[in-house]
Amino acid sequence: MSPMHNIAIVGQPNSGKSTIFNFLTGMNQTVGNWPGVTVEKKEGRANLGNDEVNIIDLPGVYGLTPLTPDEAVTRSYLLDEKVDLVINVLDGTAMERSLFLSIQLLFMKLPVIYFINMSDVVKRKNIEIETNRLSELLGERVILGSGRTEEGLDSLKREISRMLAEEVSPKNKIGIEYDNPIFKKINTIASILSSWRETEKFSSFFSLKLIEDDEEIKERMKKILCESRLGEIEGMISSDEKSSFKVVDWLYSISRGISGEVVTKGRLSYIPMTEQLDNVFLSRYFAIPIFLALFLMIFFLTFNVGGHINNFLELVFHNLSLFVSGHVSSKFISDFLTIGIIGGVGSVLTLIPYIFIMFFLLQILEDTGYMARIAFVMDKHMHKMGLHGKSFIPVIMGFGCSVPAVLAARTLETRSDRIKTILLIPFIPCSSRLTVIILLSGAVFGSSAPLYIFTLFILSIMMAVLSGLIFGKFFYRERSEGLIMELPDYKAPNLKHLLVNSYFKIEDFLKKAGTLIFFISIIIFFASYFPLGNRGGAIDYIGHFLNPLFRPLGFDTEMTVSLITGFFAKESVISTLSVLYNADPLTGYISSHWTSQNGFTFLLFMMIYIPCIATAVVIKEETKSWRFLFGLIAYSILLAYGISFLARIIFGIVF
Repeated sequence: MSPMHNIAIVGQPNSGKSTIFNFLTGMNQTVGNWPGVTVEKKEGRANLGNDEVNIIDLPGVYGLTPLTPDEAVTRSYLLDEKVDLVINVLDGTAMERSLFLSIQLLFMKLPVIYFINMSDVVKRKNIEIETNRLSELLGERVILGSGRTEEGLDSLKREISRMLAEEVSPKNKIGIEYDNPIFKKINTIASILSSWRETEKFSSFFSLKLIEDDEEIKERMKKILCESRLGEIEGMISSDEKSSFKVVDWLYSISRGISGEVVTKGRLSYIPMTEQLDNVFLSRYFAIPIFLALFLMIFFLTFNVGGHINNFLELVFHNLSLFVSGHVSSKFISDFLTIGIIGGVGSVLTLIPYIFIMFFLLQILEDTGYMARIAFVMDKHMHKMGLHGKSFIPVIMGFGCSVPAVLAARTLETRSDRIKTILLIPFIPCSSRLTVIILLSGAVFGSSAPLYIFTLFILSIMMAVLSGLIFGKFFYRERSEGLIMELPDYKAPNLKHLLVNSYFKIEDFLKKAGTLIFFISIIIFFASYFPLGNRGGAIDYIGHFLNPLFRPLGFDTEMTVSLITGFFAKESVISTLSVLYNADPLTGYISSHWTSQNGFTFLLFMMIYIPCIATAVVIKEETKSWRFLFGLIAYSILLAYGISFLARIIFGIVF
C-alpha cells in the first residue's frame, strides 16, 4: 500500500483558502492546535481519484518570514514535513499582494497548483486575469475559480489527482529575472548549499532567506555548514548592508511586474458596493452605533433561538432524571446518576445551542469582512489608552477566546504594547463568558434578558477601556504608532463554510471544555456529598468559609463556589450551580430563587473577574512574569468586587 499523500493549502489571510479546504474535505476533518503553540490546526482526509489524501489547511500568512506564530508554523511545516503538493490560494481581487507569497513558494521548488479564488468578484469588478500567461511565468498550473460559487473546484480536484498520479516534479529552474544581481547571488549561495544533504532540497529558498537576514535560517545553517563555507556565504551577504531590504523590495517588484502583465482592470460604471458600505460602516457618526447594534442583535438571536432549543434539552434531561430516580432504589447511586452524571452531561449539552449560534453569527461578521472594519474604526480609540492601533486585532479576537488573543499580541513590535495589550484582553467578554451569561440571564430576567446581556456587555467593555487607561498611565508610557491594514472587500458568507466552522467549534468545545466541565461536576458532586457527617460535604466548608466575603454582594454559598470552579473553565459555573442546587432544570430553580438584583450582580462579577486557568498560563508564558499575572488576577477580582457592589446599590435604588 502506497503512503498517503500530504497536500498543504497555503494562502494569505482573507484569500478564502479555508473554503477550499472545506470543499475538499467536507466533514472529514479534525481541528486542534499545532505542537508547542496555540495556533489552530485544521487537517482532513479526501478521496481524489483512486487515492485518499491528507490535506492540511495551514495558517494564513502574508509571506514566509516568521514574524508571527502563524508564519512560523506554516514555514516550518513546508520545510520539515513531507509535502507532496501545495495548493496556493490567491485572492483574484488583490493579485499583486497575493503573488508576494507565491513568488517565495517558487524558491521552495515544491509542486504547486495556483488557485486564483473569488472569480465571481473578479468578474463583477471587471478584472481580467490571463491564467495561461501566469502559468507560463510561474511554471505551474493556474486555475481560476471561486470557493463561494464552487466554480473551478472540480477542475482543481482533477488537477490534484493528475499531479499526484503522475508524481509531477517541480520545475528545477525559477524563470524570473535571471540577470538580477540578487537572483545571481541566490544561485551562487544555492550552489554551495546543494553540497549538503540537509540543505539541498531547499537550497534556493535558504539562500533567499540568508540574504534577507532571516535569523532562524541563519541558526539552521550554523548547525549544518562547516565554518569555512558559512564564512564564505556570510562574506557574500555582508558586502551589502541593505541586502535584506533589497530582497523584500525585489520580491515585491516581481509580484508587481507579474500582476501588471497578467491582470487588466476595466473601468467600472458604478460605485463598488464595498465603497458604498464603507461610507456607512466607517462613518465617524455611525460606525460605533452600528457595531453596538450588531452585537445587540447577536445577543437577541442567540438568546431567543438558543433558548427554545435549550428548553427542549432541559425537558429531556429532566425526564431522564425522573426515570432514573424512579428505578434506582439506592439514594447515593440515584443522586450520583441524576445530579453528577446526568446533571454534568446536561450542563454541557445545554450550552451547545448558545455556543453554536453565537459562533455562527460571529463567523458571519468575520467572513463578510466587517470585523476588519471594526479594528480600523477602533484604532484612534486604542491610542487614547496608549496602545498601538494593531492592538485592537488581538483584542477583538478576545471575543472568541482569550488564549489565542493573548498569543496574537506577539505581532506587536514593542514589549510595552505587548504587555499592555495582554493585560487588557482578559477584560474582553469571551464566548465562554457570554454563553454562560446568556443562559443564566434567561432564567433571571426572562424576556428582558437580551437588554440585560447587552448592558453587561457594555459594562464589560467599559471596564476594559478603564483598565486600558489605567495600564497606559502606569505602565510603559510611550507614544504608540498608527495602524496600517488592508480592508478586504465585503463578501457574502458561504453557508456551508459557516456551518462547518461552527460545527467544529462545537466539537472543539466538547473535547476540551466539555470534558473538563463534566469532570468538575463529578468532583463537585463528591465534594458536596462527603464527608457524610456534614450536610453539604467538604464543599460546604469551603463555601461557608469564603461566603462572608461575598455576602455584601448578595451571593449565596453556591454562587461563591461556582466562581471558584469558573476559574478552571467559565462554563463550569453552570455545572457547579446545577450540582450544588440539586436543580433539575437549573434555569427553573434560578428563576424562582434568584432576585434580579442578585442575578445582575453575580453576572457582572463573572464578566469582570479573573480569566480561566488556560488564559492565566498563557499570560504567564507571554509576559515571562509572575508579577504581571498575580497583579492582573488581584486587580480583576478587586475591580469586579468594587464595580459589582456599586452596581448592586444602583440596581436596588433604580429598580
